[in-house]
Amino acid sequence: PVNTIESVVSSPVFVRVGTGSPNVYDGGTATPYDGAGYCFSEFNGRRAAALEGQFFAKPKPILRMVEPDTETYARKAFEAERLREWLGV
Repeated sequence: PVNTIESVVSSPVFVRVGTGSPNVYDGGTATPYDGAGYCFSEFNGRRAAALEGQFFAKPKPILRMVEPDTETYARKAFEAERLREWLGV
């Protein structure tokens, strides 16, 4: 079978890590991922913008772009550092 983004992000492991839902491995039940989220885009001058919204909304995603600034760049850098430290990515 082909994995779609919907099948990957709605998997119990992703939901557990991504949304703080109860641990499916100790008998909890997970809530399916609803598509809410954000991603970063980096710009010159140590600035970044965040694209935030509902990525699974129908008929098309509902997203808003936050203007690039140094505060969002710091948020992006912090998350990148945490991912490297926690997950080795």
